[in-house]
Amino acid sequence: MSDTDKAQSRNEVAQEKFGKDFEELSSMEKIQVGGTLGGRSRGDQQGGDHQAHLDNVAQEKFGKPFSELDSMQRIQVGGTVGGQSGGQYTGTGGDS
Repeated sequence: MSDTDKAQSRNEVAQEKFGKDFEELSSMEKIQVGGTLGGRSRGDQQGGDHQAHLDNVAQEKFGKPFSELDSMQRIQVGGTVGGQSGGQYTGTGGDS
């Protein structure tokens, strides 16, 4: 992946999670973007569909698709996805 592709990916995730460009994020927000990108890379390597996984968790936690969540809800979904071992969807146990 080229440096331009990496920057574009960071900006896309920053927009998804926080509604702003990567360079506008705080240090902690940048770390979360990095974690999201790392999780997506692992999911891609394992043949997973990251967006479908996000939608599944968002539906379970909030009753709507990931694209309709506000930024705090997206962070919660990202934390749930990131915390699942091996990137496999195992459910959230109904935590909201």
